[in-house]
Amino acid sequence: ILSVMIGLRRLTAPQLRALAAFAGEIPHNAIQKSFVLASGPGGQNVQKNATKAQIKVKLDDSATWLDNDLRLAVVRRLANRININGEVVIESDRTRERSLNLTDALDKLRSTIYEVQREMGARKETE
Repeated sequence: ILSVMIGLRRLTAPQLRALAAFAGEIPHNAIQKSFVLASGPGGQNVQKNATKAQIKVKLDDSATWLDNDLRLAVVRRLANRININGEVVIESDRTRERSLNLTDALDKLRSTIYEVQREMGARKETE
């Protein structure tokens, strides 16, 4: 069994994976944010103001903020949202407020990562 010493404690492989788990933080420099005109109801507000939030995140080898196995699983889950540049594109036009839509888009990404991580943890390891 793989183990590592941290301080005076010896950690096993499952404990190390738990430490490497996604903590909910997505680095600001990993996100490209933009706002575009939304569609749907809203009258002139929709036609005048770019309130639809769009975030792009590269999930290639440079995404060191995610564990490699988790990163690959997230890429598989979001394969239909990856553009030609290899960026995951998440959009939100749920509200008429830019900031709320940006928060919603980030929450969508964060929730997907948590869900994939939970599914990975639920699988039993085989030897």
